[in-house]
Amino acid sequence: MAEQTDQLRTTFDSVQKRAYIVGGAALALTVVGIAVSSTSQVLQSYLFAFLFFFGLSAGSMFLLTLQHITSGVWGLIIRRFVEAAALVIPWMGILFIPILLGITVLYEWTDPVRIAEEHAISAKVHFLNIPFFTIRAVLYFVSWGLLARRLRSLSIQQENAPMSETETFRDKLATTGGPGLVAHVMLWTFAATDWGMSLEPLWFSSMYPVGWMIGQVLTVFALMIIVLWLLSKNNLLGYEIPVDRLHDLGKFTFAFTVLWTYLNYSQYLIIWSGNIPEETPWFYERTNYGWQYLAIALIFGHFFLPFFLLLSRHTKRNFNVVARISMWIVFIEVVYVFWLINPAFHKGAFQIHWTHVTAFIGIGGLWLAMVIRYLKQLPILPPHDHRIPELEAQLAGHGHSHHAPAQH
Repeated sequence: MAEQTDQLRTTFDSVQKRAYIVGGAALALTVVGIAVSSTSQVLQSYLFAFLFFFGLSAGSMFLLTLQHITSGVWGLIIRRFVEAAALVIPWMGILFIPILLGITVLYEWTDPVRIAEEHAISAKVHFLNIPFFTIRAVLYFVSWGLLARRLRSLSIQQENAPMSETETFRDKLATTGGPGLVAHVMLWTFAATDWGMSLEPLWFSSMYPVGWMIGQVLTVFALMIIVLWLLSKNNLLGYEIPVDRLHDLGKFTFAFTVLWTYLNYSQYLIIWSGNIPEETPWFYERTNYGWQYLAIALIFGHFFLPFFLLLSRHTKRNFNVVARISMWIVFIEVVYVFWLINPAFHKGAFQIHWTHVTAFIGIGGLWLAMVIRYLKQLPILPPHDHRIPELEAQLAGHGHSHHAPAQH
């Protein structure tokens, strides 16, 4: 059940090669934008693309640690995918270097004039300064990298250990996953504050990192459904997905859709009712000057549409349908990240530039290639995972039709 087929390896090799080529070419084209447009525009586009794809790895880290704690079969069928995506985080640290080099272009708190003019910014200089910002970024990537490597090391040891030690590695992974989840939440809270919230240093919200993190997890759940659907549809997965486990992933997607809405609406309601001059401009900029159309799209596309579509039990148990809903969720999350980041640079006017597209494709291509690199190293379905017997029992059905494989 766990062995990767030659066809799957061939497919991975082909997709990885194309991802490297397309990603590298798109990034090269983005760099050309410096001459055609401006360095500032290219860095803005690069930051948006970086934050979206880093979010996929961050959301994967969240789910990787969570599934080791909960030990549900739903976690077994996505374990290798989220593990591979989490392992890309140290490589994302290399892709973060252009942002560090362009920090004075992207972040207005680096401007001595703004520091002199705004007391609220000058009061934050002990935290918002280039050396400390850089040190924190290094600490984030090192910490995430060590956590990802620790979990991967345990996975490799588990693969090489006899089946009699299954429970031992279950405990080790859970023991690492619990503190790892707490560490991840704390790391992302600071990283979101540094990389996103500080783009507008007069503004602050304690719910900003949390709402964004929930969006990341929601996107990863949706992405996992899409990946499993594509592999299963092309007979590349090597095993069937029990319909109840597909239903689990659909329910998680539904739940995080609701949670995303609750957190973002609560943030808006608190800031609107408080009516504090330092807080309200952030939403004002994002609900005027053309940005309001994206805000409206998020209300209907990020909540109402997936919410009502995923209400049905039948929808969540139909692979074809839930996969297409998941594609929409991934798309609308791209819009959400764009809406979070880019109004900081274009106050008073909606703007989208061709470098947004090329930077997105470029970083996305390299991210995908690196994920596949790690996917190829171990079996897609971990053969020594303690949940394998439970998955096999569900596939066998024990005479219960509700454990049948998901239908396409």
